[in-house]
Amino acid sequence: MILPFEYRNLPWRVNNSGVVKSGQVLVRMEWTGQSWLDLHNWDGSNLPAHLISVVLKIVLGAEWAEKLEKLHLGRKSKWKVEVYSNPEEAKEYRLYKLDRNKPACSSAVTICSGLIGTFSIRTEDAAPLLKKFIEDYPPEFMPLLRSKRYNYFFPTHFPGNAKYKSFAEVPEPIKMKREETERIKVAKDSFLTGVLQAGESSEIIETIEALKCLEVLMA
Repeated sequence: MILPFEYRNLPWRVNNSGVVKSGQVLVRMEWTGQSWLDLHNWDGSNLPAHLISVVLKIVLGAEWAEKLEKLHLGRKSKWKVEVYSNPEEAKEYRLYKLDRNKPACSSAVTICSGLIGTFSIRTEDAAPLLKKFIEDYPPEFMPLLRSKRYNYFFPTHFPGNAKYKSFAEVPEPIKMKREETERIKVAKDSFLTGVLQAGESSEIIETIEALKCLEVLMA
C-alpha cells in the first residue's frame, strides 16, 4: 500500500563557532490542484531560516527558485506581502490576495530568533514570501564563505541517500498551520497600497543573484 502523503526526510546539523544545533525537517510539495509547500520541523531544533534555500535545492533541484517563480506568475489575483514583528523577536510573513474581491490571507510563515517555524503555504505564494525573508536572513550560496558564520551538513543531500516518511493523511501540525492561516483577519483597507498585479514578478531570482554578487564582493 502506498500512502498518499510522502515527505522528504532531511536531518541537518549546524556548527556555529562550536555551538552545535541539529534537527530534522519533513518537506513535501504538491504540483497539481490546490498545491502546497509543507515544511514540518519533525525533531530537534527548528530549522535556521538561512538554510531554507538549501532545503529547497535538495527537494526541488538546482532551479528551485525558477520553478517557484513560474508557479507564482500563474496566479490569477492581485497580491501583496506584509511582515509583522513582535517584541519576542518573531516575524510573520504573510501573503494577501483578493478572494472574490475581498482581501484574504493566503499563506503565512513565522520566523522566531532566526529559526523558521513549521509551515504550509500555497505553492504560488512561495516565491514572493521566500524573496522577502531571504532578504532578512540571507543564505550563504558560496561554499568558501560558510566558515565565516556557519558550517552546516545535510546527510541526505544526495539522491542516493534520500529518505522519505509517509503518512495516511496530512500531519496534524501541517493541518493546524493551514487552519491558523485561514483564521487570519485582513483589514478591508489593506489593498489600498503596495498591491501587485497577477503576473508581476516576485523578484526572487534577482534577489538571489544580488546576494551572490554581494558574497563575492565581501570575500
